[in-house]
Amino acid sequence: MRESMKRVIWLLLFATGSSVAAHAQESSTLELSINSETFPRFRIDQTAFSQSLAYGIQVSYYDEEFTPLRFSFDYARGYHQTVSYSTGLSAGYVILFTDRFSLTPGFGVTDYKMRDRNCRISFYSVMNSLFGSYDSCYDDSHVSFNPFIEAELKLSEPLSVVFQATYRAMLSHVRNLTETHVDELPGGGTIEQGSYRYENSFYGAGPGFGVALRVSLF
Repeated sequence: MRESMKRVIWLLLFATGSSVAAHAQESSTLELSINSETFPRFRIDQTAFSQSLAYGIQVSYYDEEFTPLRFSFDYARGYHQTVSYSTGLSAGYVILFTDRFSLTPGFGVTDYKMRDRNCRISFYSVMNSLFGSYDSCYDDSHVSFNPFIEAELKLSEPLSVVFQATYRAMLSHVRNLTETHVDELPGGGTIEQGSYRYENSFYGAGPGFGVALRVSLF
């Protein structure tokens, strides 16, 4: 009797799990957005850029039957010639007004890959890591915290247009050269070494205004 009850319970759990999984698959929504964003003034560390423009893609997951939150991953290029690209994660609370219009306040975090860090994968960077023989790569990092609000208007299934306003507060970790000194090598040569100081700063990077085309994939 006890063994039969166990089997019934396991069958009920399996059936319930299968039903939930099937329902989630039916109502799940994966979205792809192609976006551009303009910045009247965009600051990274001590440098400010006027009329910067970034463009990229966003992959989002949103299922209104399970949660009002939309989760997104972003990849963007542009900003300025000193920035290689950025990647970010965000979450927003979707407020539905009608079947075609919604507002989404949210918050995101973005990491910026600078072009002057490309040399970290070079031969000289490897030599510096192993032997301390060469040091030209800056280990700077810049991360922004982005509160935003976006308005989405459905044009026709599965296409929507999205307008977004955001503000970026930047946290920078920068290595600055303080002095240089010359060391003598065993073979009689010399090598110039530098002393560095790391500084952290938190500041406003500026507002941004974007527009995107969003497609619901399934």
